[in-house]
Amino acid sequence: MSATGFEEENSENNEKLLEQKYLTWKKYIKSSDSLNDIEVPYGEELNPDLLEKLVLYCLDNNYLDDAAVFCKTWIELAPYSSDPYLRLGITCLTQGKIDEAGELVERVLALNPSDIEGLIYKSLILSLSGEHEEALEVINYAEILDPESSDILYHKGLIYEAMSDYASAIDWFERTVSKGVLLKESYIEMAYCHHSLYNYERSEQYYEKAIDEDPFDYDQWYNRGIVCQQSNKYKEAIEYFDMALAIKDDFFLALHNRANAHGVLGKYGDAIDDYQEALKLRPNDIETIHCLSGLYADTGDYEKAIEGFTNVSELHPSHYEAYFGRAVCHDALEQYEEALADFDKSLEFFDGNPDAWYAKADLLNNIGKADEALICYQKSLALNSNNAECLYDYARVLYDMNNHAEAETVFLKLIELSPEWSEGYYSLAKIYAENKSFDKAVKFLKRTFLIDPAKKNIFLREFPEIIGENELSHYKTAILQ
Repeated sequence: MSATGFEEENSENNEKLLEQKYLTWKKYIKSSDSLNDIEVPYGEELNPDLLEKLVLYCLDNNYLDDAAVFCKTWIELAPYSSDPYLRLGITCLTQGKIDEAGELVERVLALNPSDIEGLIYKSLILSLSGEHEEALEVINYAEILDPESSDILYHKGLIYEAMSDYASAIDWFERTVSKGVLLKESYIEMAYCHHSLYNYERSEQYYEKAIDEDPFDYDQWYNRGIVCQQSNKYKEAIEYFDMALAIKDDFFLALHNRANAHGVLGKYGDAIDDYQEALKLRPNDIETIHCLSGLYADTGDYEKAIEGFTNVSELHPSHYEAYFGRAVCHDALEQYEEALADFDKSLEFFDGNPDAWYAKADLLNNIGKADEALICYQKSLALNSNNAECLYDYARVLYDMNNHAEAETVFLKLIELSPEWSEGYYSLAKIYAENKSFDKAVKFLKRTFLIDPAKKNIFLREFPEIIGENELSHYKTAILQ
């Protein structure tokens, strides 16, 4: 066996031995009220070195409650040592108990004002509390005490990252990497910073470096997939989500986001499969149910979509998008009363959705309530004046109601917004023809046919009813000039 083999076997044996000690001492300490009551097993000795090993073992394995118990026993055993207070502070910080962690770190620094690790964690706690300038003061003092510490460089990067000063953060992480330590951690943070700066290519490169350091870190495969997804590289994103799931097959977020990517690529069957697998892990996840319902709606399975949107609304009664999605499905099934009720419910919870006003307007127009439809079109356009299709539909309703003057104004806005869309020009040509504005009508017909030659057939079919057969030849002659 090679030397490396002996080391690996040794390490494995040590880990098993430590696990056994953890289980043994956990039982004895938890069954005692104080240090004096602990029954020490035969041949064992409870000392600070052992407790430190047990605490680190618990922190490594995320046994945070047990870590806290061992820390408190360690404090009883060595009340004037700063180490147990620091480890308990780290445990509290990991549990999200920031105030308690801050008090413990202050105790550490009262016992040892030059404790570098204590100063680092004090700066981190200050930063997490939003006191970034104070955090920098503390970390800078720590750097004076220990100018060679790579931990200080790394945590400086974290502080600048928390301040959203990503360029400075990257600089400190690069300095950390130059020392050849904390490589994976620094690469991950640099990837995050570049991602936040929308430097997706650089972000992906650093996630790749982090993966090179630890190929079995499924989180980094996932993060790399998210970066690709946000830069519209959906095939690559799916490959990285595949890798994350190969390592951790119950990775909910990877399943959910792989489903999203499949959906964008039009692989609806794969997307549905992934959403369903994700829901096996989290049956009541609202976003996943909503996405799956939307996919059913997009593929025309309106009944399943309605069932899903109803489920979302029951889990989250004010989820306006669920009512909107269900309304669209009812509309598609010509269940107009139900659709209107759901559009109204959606707008009751959020009246700032231009798509809901637009969809409601179309529905009202289709069922012969043009006056009400106009109000909804106006509300939609007030929220999003750049929706060309909504402008066109609004103008068409005005035109059908013989309000040609206002329809003309809206169609003129439409061709300004979408100069390469022929419908606006053709509609204006019809208005001008009806108003006997021959030159204007011909001008807009020429533009229409330049953009869409197929419109000539529609012109030949519709214009005789507008101008009469006798005038049609004049139009034909003028258009050819």
